[in-house]
Amino acid sequence: GLPSKSWLDPNTLTHALKQKNYTLVTTSAKWDDALTYCKKAGQDLASVVTVQERDKATSLIQRQSQKPLEVWVGLQKKKEWTWSDGSPVNILFLSNLFGFVKDPCGRLTTSGFQVSDCNTKLPFLCQSSEFILSNFFSLLFYFHP
Repeated sequence: GLPSKSWLDPNTLTHALKQKNYTLVTTSAKWDDALTYCKKAGQDLASVVTVQERDKATSLIQRQSQKPLEVWVGLQKKKEWTWSDGSPVNILFLSNLFGFVKDPCGRLTTSGFQVSDCNTKLPFLCQSSEFILSNFFSLLFYFHP
């Protein structure tokens, strides 16, 4: 059968083709400033959308010497939760993202995602992406009738 519509979405395809590399920035910053910092480096705040990515990000956080072991990632809520790089949001994966703060942004801790006010200063994760050809070939195979 045909792939579901979301697979045909250019964003989804682009994300499927990209390999993410995370960089931990230990300087504490508000969410907006963290995003600006990553963008200036030609990157973005990290999107963490699979269990593998979460494990990778969490192991980076655990290498920090200073407490708390938590970082800003690219999650922000205006009306809905969104990832700053446009990745699709899976609310089930983000299960404990509730909490009543005026200006909600998402942080990743060693025990999962949590909500903080965007003006809180935290270390953060930037991500760079590179296209991976093997993913491209597996997609071509996926689309083959």
